[in-house]
Amino acid sequence: MLPILHRILIDQTQAIGTRDKDGNIALHEAAYFGNPENVKRLLKADKSLVNKKNYNKETPLFKARFQKANNSSRYVRELYDRVIRELKKYGAY
Repeated sequence: MLPILHRILIDQTQAIGTRDKDGNIALHEAAYFGNPENVKRLLKADKSLVNKKNYNKETPLFKARFQKANNSSRYVRELYDRVIRELKKYGAY
């Protein structure tokens, strides 16, 4: 099964708020995988999703911070910084 974000990009009719089996939406996945461009696209499409929680009560901001903290690569950490800035710009907490 393709991650939600990839399915949405393939099928534009797919709702961006669709949850996977863990309750993640596409914004969770974009934040988790450190993709600031997709985070920005998704938030422009629906900024109300910025603080949406999955079934474990994790927000997209939590996912990005967790991944940043567990990565030692400077380049990757900078990607997560960009994701975090983008999320905060839209009111993430």
